[in-house]
Amino acid sequence: MKHKAIQVPVCILLLFFCQWVLAQQEEPFDMIYPANGPSIPCLIAEVAGAEIKYKPVENLQGPIYTKLKQDVVLLFKKDGEFMIPASSPDWTMGTDPTAHKIITREGLIFPAKFVETREDKVNYEDARNNKGYQLNKGEVLVVIYKDGGHEMFAEVSKVAAALAKMKSDLNHYHESKTASVPTAEGGIHLSDEQLEFFKEKAMQKAKDLGDYLRIISDKTEVEEDRLYAVGAAIKLFINDSAKVEVSSVNREQKKQYPIGVYLDRLRKLPYDKVLLEWIKAEFVSTFRKGEDGAYYGTITAQQMFRGISEGKIAYQDVTEKNVEVKLTRHKVIDDGKTKEKWEVFLSDISVNQTREK
Repeated sequence: MKHKAIQVPVCILLLFFCQWVLAQQEEPFDMIYPANGPSIPCLIAEVAGAEIKYKPVENLQGPIYTKLKQDVVLLFKKDGEFMIPASSPDWTMGTDPTAHKIITREGLIFPAKFVETREDKVNYEDARNNKGYQLNKGEVLVVIYKDGGHEMFAEVSKVAAALAKMKSDLNHYHESKTASVPTAEGGIHLSDEQLEFFKEKAMQKAKDLGDYLRIISDKTEVEEDRLYAVGAAIKLFINDSAKVEVSSVNREQKKQYPIGVYLDRLRKLPYDKVLLEWIKAEFVSTFRKGEDGAYYGTITAQQMFRGISEGKIAYQDVTEKNVEVKLTRHKVIDDGKTKEKWEVFLSDISVNQTREK
C-alpha cells in the first residue's frame, strides 16, 4: 500500500517554526538560589522585610509566590544586580556595560572583552590590554556578563560568600578599574588596592608574632599554651627554614637560627622571668615584585627585652628588627582539590640595631 503525502498548509508550518525559534531563544530572567533545592528562574516582584516575592518564569501570568530570605543564599536580577540576603538587604550592581567580569576564587576581577568557556578552561581577552589569556575553570567563581547574565563555576554558597566580601571592590571597580592585570607571560600583577589589603594582613601577622613571642618567653604562662604558641608562630612564616637573627649588647657578633630553633631557645632562656614586647611595628616599603613572581616588603619593629633573675633585671635591651614579608601564590586544599591562592607570610628577621634600654 502506498502512503499518500499529507499536505500541511504553509501558515501552519510557519507557526510551528516561529514557536520553535522562540523556544530556542533564552529570555532574560531573574534567579533565586535557595539554600536547599534547585535554582528558580523567575521575575522578582519585591524583596521586602523577611520575604522575597516572585513569579516563576514558567507561569508569569500566574500567582505571586513567596520565599523567606533566610532560606535563600543569593539573588541575581537579569540586569546584573545581586543580593546576598544573609549579609545585606541592599542590591549591588555587578555588571560593567563596557566589559564582562571574571571573578576568581582569589577575589581578583578581570574585565574581559570576550569570554569563552570550553571544557575545563575559560578563555578571555582582557579589556585593558587586548591580550588573550586562559584560566582553569577551577580558578573561576563566576562570570558576570555585561548584558546582566551570569555563569557560575562553583557552589552557589561559595559564590555568595565571595560576592559578599567583594561588594566594595565591585563598586570601586566601576570607579577605578584597577583590577589585577595578567602579565604577557601569564602571571598576575596585583592592584594597589589588593597590595594594600595584603600589607594590612602582613602587619597583623607581625602583631600576632609579637603576641606569640610574649607568651613563649613568659614562664608564668601554662606550658601547654607556650608550646601551642611556638607552633602557631611557625605557621606565620613562609617555611621553617626562615632565619631569625639575634644580638646582644654584650657582644658584637650576631647569630642566626632557624625559626623553630629560635623559638625553642626563647622558651628555655635561663631567667626566672622574661618580659618581651614588640612596639612601633610599621611597614617601611611598598611591595616590590621579585623575579620569581612573588612580592616582597619589609616591616620594622622594636623588640623590648627584659630577663629577670632573683627579682632583679639581669639583662635588658631594645633591638630594632627588620622582618621580610613575602606575598606569594601557594597551594591549598579546597574541596579535596589542590589549588593556588595568594597569601602573605613572614620571612627572615634581621637585626638592625641593639642598644641598652
